[in-house]
Amino acid sequence: MSLLAPWALAWAAANAVVVVLYMLRRRERELPVSALFLWEQVPPDAMSRVARWLPRTDLLLWAQILTVLVMALALSSPVVTQTRPAGATAIVVDTSLKSAPAGRMEEARRVAREVVQDSAGPWALVSWGTPPELIVAPTDSSEEIMTGIAQLSYRLAARPPLGQALALAPDGWDRITVITGAAPDDAPVEVIGLSPVDNVAIDAFAVRAQPDDSGYQALVTVRNDTREYQDVVVTVRDIEGGRAFQQARLLEPDRQDTFAFPLWGRGGPAYAAELNVDDAFPYDDVRYYALDMPASLRVRWIGDEDRYLWAALQATAPVERAAEPPWDLTVVVRRDIEEEIDGPCLLVEGGLPEAPRGELVPANGWTMHEDMLLEHVDVQPWSAAAVHELSLPEEVRVPLELGGLPALARWSNADGRRVALTVQLARSNLPLTVGFPVLLRNALAWLIPGPEGSTVTVGESIQLPPDAVMHTPRAEMAEAWVPQEPGLFEMRDGDRLRYIAANVPRVTLNTPPEETAASRAPTEHQAPIWPWVVAVGLVLLGGEWYLAKRSGV
Repeated sequence: MSLLAPWALAWAAANAVVVVLYMLRRRERELPVSALFLWEQVPPDAMSRVARWLPRTDLLLWAQILTVLVMALALSSPVVTQTRPAGATAIVVDTSLKSAPAGRMEEARRVAREVVQDSAGPWALVSWGTPPELIVAPTDSSEEIMTGIAQLSYRLAARPPLGQALALAPDGWDRITVITGAAPDDAPVEVIGLSPVDNVAIDAFAVRAQPDDSGYQALVTVRNDTREYQDVVVTVRDIEGGRAFQQARLLEPDRQDTFAFPLWGRGGPAYAAELNVDDAFPYDDVRYYALDMPASLRVRWIGDEDRYLWAALQATAPVERAAEPPWDLTVVVRRDIEEEIDGPCLLVEGGLPEAPRGELVPANGWTMHEDMLLEHVDVQPWSAAAVHELSLPEEVRVPLELGGLPALARWSNADGRRVALTVQLARSNLPLTVGFPVLLRNALAWLIPGPEGSTVTVGESIQLPPDAVMHTPRAEMAEAWVPQEPGLFEMRDGDRLRYIAANVPRVTLNTPPEETAASRAPTEHQAPIWPWVVAVGLVLLGGEWYLAKRSGV
């Protein structure tokens, strides 16, 4: 033990004052009594004046003297010299998505505390996340660094290059320690690996249009990062349509497999793929996908009202009437249109300049041709009495005929895709059959081709369109948006409502990093012990007070 301020031992001279006060307290005092004859039998005090001044054994006095000595020793700042494995230490803790599994962040904090206890200091603490952050600047206070370690938390984003995190710590560190679940590439630093985590994850999820435009297809890639076979069930949900599709499969250890889901008919704009597993990392057990299409179709309606047709369209997809552009679909009902129609168009007993409508002709007898418009459609229950003649352009497909005349046709040109239904609905039972909304669903799936996906990664900065507003649970964002958690989010762009899907990055959790140790020289560290000395002094003060109370002084 050594003293940082030995001159403070001079405070021990205060014991002289304690002794003087003690002697003054022991002088003889006159006290009134009720009668003197009671004292006549008491032998006289034969002690001399010198003997009366000699100190007698008194625990109160010794307790006070020891208290002063102990406090003087505490003021001299006693320290104990200890040898630690390292000196100045910069601690870099991986707070990216790799630290999100249950229990891993607690393990990282525990390892960081052990690093502090095994080093003499000073210390610095850096969070290796997105973005990197200097949690504790270089400090000699172990309490400050421990408080910073307790405040560490993970973020659901990929980590940046290690150099960005190391740039936040000043140069000249004897030791740089990186605590992570996955070692950085060729980093000349000490690496302490965290325990591996078994995980079953959805690696990829996408929804795309079928090559024949008959609907959509969902592809889900599942990875089994465990050492055991896993019996998993994958569920794909159409968020707007409420449909759900499931597949079950047994996955081999350390392997991945792809699930394919045919989504018949026109789907909604947002989907979710889910796993039925319960592991330490739930963020990749659900992934989201959003098609770059509006949440509802803006329909331009031209011609007669037909509540049966409108009800069938509503049962097919989320639609809304729109008086002003932009329009996603134009519906022409029993009307001849002279101007060109830009974009997809559904003709129901209607005509266009490119396909003018003719006379109403009586007809009977259905003739079917294989086509995606009639997928899952049974025309046998259908009955109709007449069709409109229609002058069709070249390269047109006629999936259905009535009496040898086109009853259903589809074609495309530079202005967009067209589907024409020439059957006279008023003299038919088509609107009352189950196959009618199915036919319209197939027609919309072909008229409005599958858009590209609209997905982003958590932690990635997204530039929003000029007039767009992103709605999140915390606030509304404009101009730029950084998703902080996975999910489906709504973006309002003028009159259009769209979905944006945010997912966590793909991450591997069960591969422990190879631990490396940087060369470092042991460092002597002076640990203060004055708090313990003060504690002893307080105990002595408490004992002195107890003795004084007991003796009645």
